[in-house]
Amino acid sequence: MYKPHFNGGFLAYIIIATSVIVFLFLIAPVYILDESAKVGQFLFEELVFVGAPLIYYLGWVYLPAKEKYNLYNTNRDEYNKKVSEEAEARKKAKAAKDAELEAELDYAIQSQKSGAPWERYYTFPCPYCGHYKVRPANWDDKKVSVAFWGPILSQKISDRYKCEYCKKMWN
Repeated sequence: MYKPHFNGGFLAYIIIATSVIVFLFLIAPVYILDESAKVGQFLFEELVFVGAPLIYYLGWVYLPAKEKYNLYNTNRDEYNKKVSEEAEARKKAKAAKDAELEAELDYAIQSQKSGAPWERYYTFPCPYCGHYKVRPANWDDKKVSVAFWGPILSQKISDRYKCEYCKKMWN
């Protein structure tokens, strides 16, 4: 079990964020006393853009890793139990996704056999998400791009397939 640590990029971010916060609270109000209404909005925006990644990293990346590390060092049995529960949950989620993909493949095969062209899906998976809800791309999928970029610059004009699950198009 490796010890959680702050990597170099995050340390650089902390140094920059700290200097920006120091600038905002100590130096900026002195120079911008005349426009005090705009200062509050400016400080709020800067704190959101500087503080949000910091809160994300501390709350969702660093602290859970530190908690696992401390649990590993203090109570190995409980740590092993927690790790095995997480692995079991991942296996269940993968099994559910595999069952969903199998059902989609069966539906795609049945839609190929039926004579209804409006419900026809291809039997190969989407290269982006792996789902089998692949259908031919029609003009309704391309018209906004062609109207905005024109027929020469539009990249969607040559796309032939569209995934109904992730909505991406490709050749």
